[in-house]
Amino acid sequence: FLEFKEHFNNIFTRRNIVKHVLIGDFNFPCVEWPSSYPRTGIENNFLSFLLDDLGHSQLVSSPTHAGGRTLDHCFTNDPECVNNVTVLDRDSVCSSDHYPPYSALIPLL
Repeated sequence: FLEFKEHFNNIFTRRNIVKHVLIGDFNFPCVEWPSSYPRTGIENNFLSFLLDDLGHSQLVSSPTHAGGRTLDHCFTNDPECVNNVTVLDRDSVCSSDHYPPYSALIPLL
């Protein structure tokens, strides 16, 4: 994990990236949202890095999996650059057991 963290920080530093959005299937089934607890192992390291170190917020507010868990997320350190995060119908994009999150990113000028 330390290599990932160092690589991530290097990308932001070298490219002078101040605002960032991470969207995807993070598959942390043990994490309860919106509280982000309980955390174990790699989940704890990753979420501590995003939420605590980088100051990110998690914007998906409803379950994204057929089992009722929130596994797909949108993390950002600037919630104002992400507009209207919603969760689409289960098979709206492809056949899956996930309900994909969708949002519009506001251009950074």
